[in-house]
Amino acid sequence: MGVLSPDTVRIVKSTAPVLKEHGSTIVERFYSLLFERHPEAAAYFNIVPTAAAGSGDAGGGDACARGQSREQIQRLSMAVLFYAEKIDALDTLGPVLDRIASKHLSRATPAAFYPAIGSCLIAAIGDVLGAAATPEIVAAWTEAYGFLADALMATEAKLTEGLASATGGWTTHAPFEVVMVAKEAVPVGKAASLTLRPTAAAPVTLPSWKPGQYVGLCLEATAVGGADADVGQPGASFRRTCFITSAPSDGACLRVTLVSGPGVPVDPVTEALMRLPVGAEVGVSPPLGSFTYDHPVLGSRRPSSPAVFVTSEAGVPEVATLVRQTLAAGRPVTLVRHVTTDAVAAAPAAEQLMGAELAAAGEAAEGAGGGHLSQVVVRAPADVAAAVGARAVADAEFFVASTPPTLAGEVRDALVGGSGVPVERVLHAGYVPA
Repeated sequence: MGVLSPDTVRIVKSTAPVLKEHGSTIVERFYSLLFERHPEAAAYFNIVPTAAAGSGDAGGGDACARGQSREQIQRLSMAVLFYAEKIDALDTLGPVLDRIASKHLSRATPAAFYPAIGSCLIAAIGDVLGAAATPEIVAAWTEAYGFLADALMATEAKLTEGLASATGGWTTHAPFEVVMVAKEAVPVGKAASLTLRPTAAAPVTLPSWKPGQYVGLCLEATAVGGADADVGQPGASFRRTCFITSAPSDGACLRVTLVSGPGVPVDPVTEALMRLPVGAEVGVSPPLGSFTYDHPVLGSRRPSSPAVFVTSEAGVPEVATLVRQTLAAGRPVTLVRHVTTDAVAAAPAAEQLMGAELAAAGEAAEGAGGGHLSQVVVRAPADVAAAVGARAVADAEFFVASTPPTLAGEVRDALVGGSGVPVERVLHAGYVPA
């Protein structure tokens, strides 16, 4: 892998203010170009029906008219901005590269897409910025993207080698069968847990995954029915990423929990996964993800202090296994739900998304001398500090889910800037495109 020229570093970093202002528009245009020029790429993204897709709302942009979710646009625009801001400190990007590369592996994204993505991104910058996209800026971003693509491909190759060693060769989607479907009790919206087991044809042995990890699911288009036409995704299959919610000790099976409801874009593929019957087959990637308890950068640094998990309703599956692990370690845990409606706030998260499981885990841990679980609800990230109390602000470690993509930044800014919590005590997975 080469080295970026000083001029490229300087020019790309100078575009950060423009990206902060126009990033979402650039990303909308990027997706529009990508799916127009390379329609096969859409199967690797969360293309969903949106209000703009069916209402004729011109303000949604071309990408939204094809069903691209606002959350996806937000995630990628934040990632592009982050790269521009940190391009003069590339040694700090290692964990970010790991997270993005892991997500690509979970969806088996072909390396052949990198040139297509680069050309569409550069074209989108030119289309949106117009004359402001000078030849120097275009050249700098072309070099910067090529450098990033090479770094991601090298990271993916390294991760694949590690997976092959740890899993006996399981590096991409393998056939699993659904052995149990549990419809979670959700007053508003829907959630379902699928218990999955390798089929007889799958030459894989489940490794002991880590709490906080996820898998990629690959579902044949025929199982989604009319969604193929609705969301504009040609091709034979769809890919989604789902967090593992079963314990690593569960052995021969793993469980994932899917959420559809308030604050979650309507997704025909997720809906189809929820409808899968026992005996259905789905492709499953090896467990991936680095937002784990023992990660040297993202993981816990204060194992004896209280722990606060901040999440939206949709993010509960992301933190569920981490909550259980933290309780088992003897730490008091507060689960803070950021909600937007009275109906969602009415029932505890443990009753809404994970059945009584988290509540039972708290009771079991406390009964065995472990940690105590408490739950609070907030309407705004700025309310987190007051909700958890002065002791937590003074001593606790905060873990923030990545759904929605702005939650981590808003919570971090409120805690660090508004309440004086040291930034190293606010941990989150980062802005990774879904």
